[in-house]
Amino acid sequence: MIQGTNRPIYFFSDAHIGRYPKEDPREIRKERNLIQFFQKVMDEKAGLIVNGDLFDFWFEYKKVIPRRCFRLCYELNKLRKADIDVRIVVGNHDYWMRDFFQQEMGVTVYHDPISLTLHGLRTFIAHGDGFAQKDYKYRALKRVIRHPFIIGTARLMHPDAGIWLVEKISTWGDKKFADWISPEEYAQSAHDKLKQGYDLVVFGHTHQPDLVRFHEGIYLNTGNWFHDFSYASLKDGKIEVLYWTDDS
Repeated sequence: MIQGTNRPIYFFSDAHIGRYPKEDPREIRKERNLIQFFQKVMDEKAGLIVNGDLFDFWFEYKKVIPRRCFRLCYELNKLRKADIDVRIVVGNHDYWMRDFFQQEMGVTVYHDPISLTLHGLRTFIAHGDGFAQKDYKYRALKRVIRHPFIIGTARLMHPDAGIWLVEKISTWGDKKFADWISPEEYAQSAHDKLKQGYDLVVFGHTHQPDLVRFHEGIYLNTGNWFHDFSYASLKDGKIEVLYWTDDS
């Protein structure tokens, strides 16, 4: 279990697996590095928290999942079979997870921010989308694309059509609101959370790794796994931002 253990805990986010064709060198590199990283987690018997946007797009039906994501699902299942505690906090690109990960692999999925005590640190974890004070446009879009009626309507369609539709909505929203809010505003939002009594606040979403030490506690942004290949480790109560390299 991630809570109540002294085992290392790793965090990463924003891999956006599936953004490029599977034969694209950028996609191959992302997946290869991620699989190697998973092996490190397994070797250390660590915990793993995926803080949103593991996939560039995810939408599941009762009996159908996107085939493009199969290999990473297989690798996550390997982690669980090795008794690695894996938690996923959904992001704005993979919010439409249903029960596949929980039922088929035992991966815990959260659709809302979570509070955990990790290595004695009261920790608030959220993907971060919509958390900046001025991010009111995205918060409005978020209410629409997460509305049960929209999701239910998409699931009534043939999977090929439903997945295409929701993928287009997700891509449109990403382009529409990209770079609208500065990373500093997310740091300010994290600072506000720290003032509520948290010791550590973890976001992703901005694609810019960050580690800021305020008087009240620490703000961590896990960055991205498609350019910087950034991630974070929590060992013996010490948080650190690290970078995966091709020869790691």
